[in-house]
Parts: sequence; structure tokens; C-alpha cells
Amino acid sequence: METQPDWGRRDENGVRFVIAKNMTYLGDFVTSRRVRPLLVYFGIITVILGVATIMLCSTNYRSKTFDHYVLALQWPPGVCYNNGKCSVKTKNIDYFTIHGLWPSKGDDKQYPSYCNDKCEVLPENIQLTMSYMAKYWPTVLTTKTDREFWEYEYCKHGTCATSLPSQYAYFLQATLLHRRYDPTPKIKNVDRGSPVSVSVFRELFKQQVTLQCNGNRLIEIRICLDQTSYKEIPCKNAGNCISGTVILE
Repeated sequence: METQPDWGRRDENGVRFVIAKNMTYLGDFVTSRRVRPLLVYFGIITVILGVATIMLCSTNYRSKTFDHYVLALQWPPGVCYNNGKCSVKTKNIDYFTIHGLWPSKGDDKQYPSYCNDKCEVLPENIQLTMSYMAKYWPTVLTTKTDREFWEYEYCKHGTCATSLPSQYAYFLQATLLHRRYDPTPKIKNVDRGSPVSVSVFRELFKQQVTLQCNGNRLIEIRICLDQTSYKEIPCKNAGNCISGTVILE
């Protein structure tokens, strides 16, 4: 004999509900006239929330709005310190190399990225800057080739650089800015391998720069630039070298 559901029970608010003692009646309950509108309602709400989430993520992820550039320059000896992913070649580089030119906003913790769905760096667009990039914009880690590294930087950051509308313009501007702001001459009198006060190190620069460290070893200097004149401006993000001293390997 088939088990019948208990239609008589009510909840604490006096609303009648069903206890399905057999899965057959659970299906009947879900498709009942009383429940069906609720399922439609919650389905619509779910779709609306999903669309809103996608739009919000798309706005933050795809938006090309920014208020300055960051010229990120790596110090290979620091990046490669106790790092098995570095080649012998990059370990022996003793000058700052380009990490990237990044459109940024505010304190650089928010920035536009991947502003084009399809992206590929064509060889003819880097031909004129290739020799400079090979020396001063190499991949420090062996996980990427130089070309893969350049394409990664352009696709993530260069596609959002609205004032640099072509691949050639982006790579050319990055190399020109490296020539202008290369901090290598500034650190020639810093004792290598010895702790230096962060405040003393910062005095080498006209404006506040972002100092990035691994522990207290310097791995990168980020210089903030006006988005139209490319002149130095103070960075709002001081970086993560917070131990009070910095070591230049």
C-alpha cells in the first residue's frame, strides 16, 4: 500500500507543509502550484545576482581606466637569491631589468588588466626594440622564454595602456623609460650584500618609489609616472620592505 504524505502538519507560523514519506510525493511537492512560483522567483533572483557579479568582475577586470603608470624594474640578483628557477645568465646580471610598464590606479593594488580578449605579440612589432629588450627586458625565470614574457606583459598590462595604442608604442615607451629612469647608477655606492637602512636607500630617489623585497632582499623597484607626461610622481604604495633594512645582493 502506498504511503500518503502528512498534509495536516503546520509550522510554527501556521503554514501548512508536506513531509514527503516517499520520493514520489517529494516530486509532487516540488511541482505543486504552491511551490512552483517560489522556484521561479528564486530562479530569477539567482540569474540577476549572477549577471550582476559578472558585470562587476568585468568592470574591475576589463576597465581601461587608470591614473598613472608604474615602471617596474627587477633586480635579478635579488630575484634569483636561493631561487632554483633562474638561469646562470640572469643570476649574473648586475643591473636593473624591465619587469613591465603597468597602467595603475591609486595605491597600485587595483589596476586594469587583460583588456583584450585576443592578444598576440607579432614579431614585426618588436623588431626595432628587440636588441634592447633582449638585454634589458629578459625573462629572469626559466619558466618563460623572453618572447613569452614580453607577450605576457603586453597582454596583461599593455592592452590597457590607452595612451599607447599599439604594440610597438608600448614596447618602445617602456624601453625609453628604462633608459631615463634606470636606477642602476644610483646604487653603485651601496654595499652589496650588507644591510642598508630603508630610509637611507629611499634618499637615492627624488620621489617615493615602491620597494619590493623577498624577506629583506631587494627584488624590485617600482617608479610611478604621470600617465601623460611620464614624469616621476610619488608612489602611494611604499612596498613590502618593512624590516627597516634592505640588502642589495
